[in-house]
Amino acid sequence: MWRIYYDDGRTFGSEEGSWAEAPADGVLFVLQKYGDKIETLSGNDHYFLIDGDVAATGDPGPLMRKLGFKFGRWTSHKRYEEIGRRVAADAKAWAC
Repeated sequence: MWRIYYDDGRTFGSEEGSWAEAPADGVLFVLQKYGDKIETLSGNDHYFLIDGDVAATGDPGPLMRKLGFKFGRWTSHKRYEEIGRRVAADAKAWAC
């Protein structure tokens, strides 16, 4: 059981719908009850439901990597162009 409290005064709880249906932005607090324990989460940038429990973090990178996200990165123009030529060659080979 959980309830999200938003910066505009709204709330959305598990009794109203699924975690996916809850508004995504403006979270100030998440109140969660599991068993006899009640927990308040606040002060984080990201809140998520995992295995039925709400968790919070300021760094979602480890979770995103676990879920299979890949992360882009900037590099030098020279390296970008070098790898871009390989991409073009592979695309041409695939077209055959």
